[in-house]
Amino acid sequence: MSIQNKNIISIIKKFPTDGHSPYLALNDEFEEFVVKPPQSQYDFGAIKKEFLCALLLPHWSLLTPPFFSCNVSQDLLAATLMHDNRFKLTDSYFASLFIEDVTELNQLFEFKGKVALKSIRIKEDLIRLALFDVWVENDDRKPTNSNVLLKSTENQFDIYAIDHAFTFASVALDSLYIGILSFSDNDSILYSELGKELVRNCEINDNWLKEFEQYFYLCIQNCRENFKDIINKIPETYQLTVNEINCLQQFLFDDKRNKEVLSTLFYIINDIRK
Repeated sequence: MSIQNKNIISIIKKFPTDGHSPYLALNDEFEEFVVKPPQSQYDFGAIKKEFLCALLLPHWSLLTPPFFSCNVSQDLLAATLMHDNRFKLTDSYFASLFIEDVTELNQLFEFKGKVALKSIRIKEDLIRLALFDVWVENDDRKPTNSNVLLKSTENQFDIYAIDHAFTFASVALDSLYIGILSFSDNDSILYSELGKELVRNCEINDNWLKEFEQYFYLCIQNCRENFKDIINKIPETYQLTVNEINCLQQFLFDDKRNKEVLSTLFYIINDIRK
């Protein structure tokens, strides 16, 4: 089944950011979405990565807002978006459902102590997300720019990962460095205040490390077995070329590199727990 397409009928506002500056928009079913068009004709690769990571995250049992492709009407383009040349590049864009009542991780001033940590529904999700970031070489999720939303449900927070345009070492998918890991461990989200508290309060021992390693390789296996289906779900406008698919497959499933991915995460954990 391909990704569902949504029809945008109204623009509510623009989010001014250092990156893609997406729009908050309304579709014809009166649902709110965050719409992200490519910045230029050279930026389609970044939107490919948005779809790709959104499709990979569920295979890691990690949350991300429901996502779709979307289009906007010619009337809306003429009335509201004619000044934004990004919408003239294509008629298909990345969109994610706008989630209400959320807090961005880096907006928290303090999140310390075991009582506060009980507010996180699944304590290890941030550690798992940090491992995912190493695996896809996410250059953008870091303590100063978390790209993590905390959604409050029944007095507990669920962790949602957003914004994956600058993954895969921020290079073209057909230019990936096969077998090489270039992730900067100093930028890991685990060095955020919440991340450090979670790591320091986890009962990390040999059994925990073994189970985490098993989790990682099960995720890799899951992604490998579903790789063709994942690629085929990406909308036609952003479909990967044969060369991109081959490079990506070698990049993600290289045994030597994945051993280094895991050891990098364990190094970060040990560094925080010193």
